[in-house]
Amino acid sequence: MLKKGLLILVFSVTFLVSCSEAAETIVEKPDDVADLIWDNVMQFTIYTHEKMENGEIIDSDMRYSIDSYISINHDHGGEVLSETDFDILDGFINYYKESLGQSILFLEGENELSDSYLAEYENMKEIYGSKNLSIDNIDLAFISKEENRYQNQLEEERENFMTQYNIEYEVDDIRYNMANMLDERFIITGIGELSDYYNYGFTNQEYTFSVRLTPEGGNYTDGWYLYFPREANQELYNELLEYGSVEIMAMASVPSEVYKPNQGNMAFIHFATFMSN
Repeated sequence: MLKKGLLILVFSVTFLVSCSEAAETIVEKPDDVADLIWDNVMQFTIYTHEKMENGEIIDSDMRYSIDSYISINHDHGGEVLSETDFDILDGFINYYKESLGQSILFLEGENELSDSYLAEYENMKEIYGSKNLSIDNIDLAFISKEENRYQNQLEEERENFMTQYNIEYEVDDIRYNMANMLDERFIITGIGELSDYYNYGFTNQEYTFSVRLTPEGGNYTDGWYLYFPREANQELYNELLEYGSVEIMAMASVPSEVYKPNQGNMAFIHFATFMSN
């Protein structure tokens, strides 16, 4: 009787292990799929699902990297990518959109993964197989590179901007020594929002519009009021009106003819670029 019980137990354990292994499926890369599409989308999916499983949102730098990847490959890869490549990208785009929606639910206090998110994740498992999407397969070097892509690109853009417009100074060079740095041109980058603040020497609302900008790496108390010539920056003005906030990189100065002591962080903009939403 004991032997029979042991046999039944061994059979049951073996059956359960076999079922578990069967559930862990692997899908081989199709021949007409580019290696970088297959590998990179898989890594983005593993990273994203791990975030969702832990109730965490995708940070802004990684969102930038994923958005850039989608734009480069899906929106502009028509001549070099196969139909299957696009099928994989389409599947990931749908999954990624649901993950962003899930992130909003997390911020609203919802801890459970939504049915719509889980459905899209199941679609990704059909593409890759569940075993390929295991956290054990995450490439930490790839994830680190992608997490730093935005900051590296921003730094490169800053350097190019300063070189192109012969700018010597950063915003902090001016902020802490403003009275002695009048008329010196400096670079300022960050998130800007329309403002109705006009004061001290910056009162010409007909010629300029006001933007409160929180500098990159700073907080709200580090903000600057920047005054943009309306005619030259109408596109930026429209973008701010529509979306509320915009990422801006600009060449600014504090003109000596309008400067007043104790005015705070206020400057005139000579030229600006922005990232369209």
